[in-house]
Amino acid sequence: MHPLSLYLQGFIGIKSGLNRDSITINFEKLCEGNELIAIKGDNGRGKSTILDNAVPYRFMASRASNYSPGAFSFYDHIRNGYGEKMLDWSHQGVIYKTMFKFKDSGKTKKTEAFLFTGDESLKNWAPYIMKDGTKSDGKTAVYDACVEEVLGSPELYFTSAFACQGRQS
Repeated sequence: MHPLSLYLQGFIGIKSGLNRDSITINFEKLCEGNELIAIKGDNGRGKSTILDNAVPYRFMASRASNYSPGAFSFYDHIRNGYGEKMLDWSHQGVIYKTMFKFKDSGKTKKTEAFLFTGDESLKNWAPYIMKDGTKSDGKTAVYDACVEEVLGSPELYFTSAFACQGRQS
């Protein structure tokens, strides 16, 4: 899995660290001609928020008690009841877009989660369709199943491909 770009809106870590409501990071541009990229900054500047969101799974690994969306709430990490995450990423020659929208009205919390596939122009997107015909439709359980079909379980991914601070051993 290779992150291509990341957009975050409404995340506390970005507001408190950078005093911004949103941030867009083009990983492809940052990585042009480089083999290693470092993110540097003082504590509390949003580095973990960015890295935790540079993966398509529906939790922030350094803040979750285990590798399950049920062990984590994005609502603890968004401001004013609204947050958004868009991650463009590639895996085995296919380009994907992860899109999350979080809304907390005070009475109810609603999360929409979509997985799309696209072409290299990053302009033509279609909902991901699983091998059994299930289409990514905004429901979180369907989204989780779609991502697991592409990348495998979160336990496998975070054990083998991505290590974050404070991770489980």
